[in-house]
Amino acid sequence: MRMMAAIVALLVATPAWAAAQDAAGRWAVRSNGRVLMIVMLIRDKAVWRGTWRRPDHFSADGDFRAITAARPPVVDRPVIKAVAAGDALQVSFRGATASDKPDTVIFRVLDDGTARMSWPDFPGSALVLDRAGLSERPIAFDPQASYPIDQHWRTNAEMTAIFDADQSDRASAIIDWDVIGPRDRARATRTKQLLDGGALASADDYYHAAFVFQHGSEPNDYLLAHTLAMVAVARGRPDATWIAAATLDRYLQRIGQKQIFGTQFIAGKSETSQDPYDRQLLSDAIRKAVGVPPIAAQEERRKAIEAGRTKK
Repeated sequence: MRMMAAIVALLVATPAWAAAQDAAGRWAVRSNGRVLMIVMLIRDKAVWRGTWRRPDHFSADGDFRAITAARPPVVDRPVIKAVAAGDALQVSFRGATASDKPDTVIFRVLDDGTARMSWPDFPGSALVLDRAGLSERPIAFDPQASYPIDQHWRTNAEMTAIFDADQSDRASAIIDWDVIGPRDRARATRTKQLLDGGALASADDYYHAAFVFQHGSEPNDYLLAHTLAMVAVARGRPDATWIAAATLDRYLQRIGQKQIFGTQFIAGKSETSQDPYDRQLLSDAIRKAVGVPPIAAQEERRKAIEAGRTKK
């Protein structure tokens, strides 16, 4: 009861700006929003107390991106030692028994208020945690299931601005490609720098970058755009399936192959075509699954473009 009272006082009394930098509190490891584990840390002056509520046994992949083979019971492993380690906290939790080697981790709070818990032997990988409510408890685990860890990717503001500029340049009814072309190339150059520098992480980042390279000029631009769109889907943007389809179609056509979804329309002086186009490989059900209209609707759009009733 004293521990719970201390947590309540901490959550009520600590200013938001301080709490974002402080490891004290309740932290959850989540999978699709469900709580898998709870780490509870309480600071009493220079002394840290707390527990790690977790399955008695579990496995994790090499990047700590998923929890598997989690077996009951859910147990509380108490903190036996915690010391400052630069901008982080080195915490040792008791092992399965008092005689077992402690489980020592590095606990670090990020500027966005989430936390990372890593192991000294695996410094490049970490469990991701966010703040947990007082009533939250771990779920009942299925030992046969795999639980992907929610990652809380941060969105890069510069990449968002690049995407907004890309879309703004295409919002006008009349587009001067002599002006937009150099802008597109500059945006692609900067986006590649952000990618190579590891500055992009979130689903939105990869979604935005996919559109930038979709507006490239070389086959590899479109192939890269397709790959970025797939990462966007994997990191939580299901609507990125459309740009994944469109980038693949554009890549196929640029290397002299037939598009397969039907997203690409080539408007000539007197006619509009989707060819080369393999209309038989995919069903309309698959097109619908990725947000692409069926062939009949595509044909209506093609006719409308040809008649000058819609923009290219």
